[in-house]
Amino acid sequence: MLIVKENIESKRSKDRLIAKWGLLPNSNVDEQLNTKKVLHHFFVEFNPFYLISALCIFYGVFLLANNIDAIDRASNISGQIILFFILQVYEATIIAGIAFLIYKANAVRPATILCLLECFLLFDPTFRLESLSQLSNIAIALFVLWCFLVLMKTWLIAKIMRLNLNWKHYISIGFVALSIAVMIKLFSEIWINQVLVLQVAAWTGALVLLMLILKRPEVTSKLGAIKENKVIVNKCVNASFMMLAGFYFYHLWAFLLFAADANIRGISIIAQVATLTLLFAITKSKPQEILKYVILTLLIGLVASVAIAYACFISAAVILYHIKTGMHNNYLIIVACLCYLGSYLVPWQGIGNDLPMLPGFSSPSTILFGLYIILIAVIFRNIAAISIVLLALAYLCFKVLYPLLPSTELAQGSLIIASGFAVLITGLAINWKLRSDQNETR
Repeated sequence: MLIVKENIESKRSKDRLIAKWGLLPNSNVDEQLNTKKVLHHFFVEFNPFYLISALCIFYGVFLLANNIDAIDRASNISGQIILFFILQVYEATIIAGIAFLIYKANAVRPATILCLLECFLLFDPTFRLESLSQLSNIAIALFVLWCFLVLMKTWLIAKIMRLNLNWKHYISIGFVALSIAVMIKLFSEIWINQVLVLQVAAWTGALVLLMLILKRPEVTSKLGAIKENKVIVNKCVNASFMMLAGFYFYHLWAFLLFAADANIRGISIIAQVATLTLLFAITKSKPQEILKYVILTLLIGLVASVAIAYACFISAAVILYHIKTGMHNNYLIIVACLCYLGSYLVPWQGIGNDLPMLPGFSSPSTILFGLYIILIAVIFRNIAAISIVLLALAYLCFKVLYPLLPSTELAQGSLIIASGFAVLITGLAINWKLRSDQNETR
């Protein structure tokens, strides 16, 4: 009898746990759940027809895409454009369904499920953008339209679900959409260096993760006024932004694994690790850790050596960001050096090719570097910058005066001896100037 009671209690505790997650309807302790009640709860709370609808659309698009030539022959409009707008109409229907569920049916949970489905569709999981990139005459116009529609759909969902999205959220989502569009368009160009684009896209991915997940302002909804609902809203919002960030890498890795040239695939996969090192460099706070991950980013950038110049620029931007948030201004010199090195390496085509010629003193990059160091010395009274300026001036004086020096050893020796006397007298003069008024003790 005791064993039976324990089994009953164990079953009830499992039922309560399942009900807590919304998988079963809430019921009293002694109430028996029947099939009709469970099915009613399941269709109200989860409604599998939404998933079935999405699967039908995906499979239908897949079949039509496989027979795109037949559509092209039967229509004056490209089949790829037709498929693109079919998906836009479907997304518009989903958003209309969300509005219907919120304002007419007062069904928040099914509306939330549709929101998650729309987030899944928002960044083009069916690769329509990749297909449109082949239409060279109107591809850019369609990409611009797609980016606009992404922001418009985000705004509509925020209004319907009463989410407090601010301009930072819209800039982040717009930035990711634009990055995806630019990345796909560049991948479609024959002349482009694939290793370079893949590596820069990987570093951009670190900013995507930063903007959408790590540094994203909190999002709340007026629909989640109850404490329990707030938890659900937070989980759904986090899941939505994680999906959006994930689809950036979905497009990147789809090209890398299935479309990139086989001879550069291995190098590019290794170089993708720079996404994490750059992300750590941005999020760390201690200067030693920041520099460690900056150096790792530069070293990994050497794997895809054609992109090393851009690694220098990105690393400089990361250090500049940390200086703005409290890092010592000594690191401004590192920023200057990284920018100077990056400008020197821009023409380099990677390992196996000759390095560019070193820039002269009158080159624009050297002049800008010098002006930048002088500004650091003047504005921050930075000792390191002042030392660099003095060394540069000493070198310039040597370059100017060297032709004026005597040519014979006799004359050179006489000049050096005279310089020795002059330096000694200068040292004595300095001690006289800085002498102490107190008597020195022996």
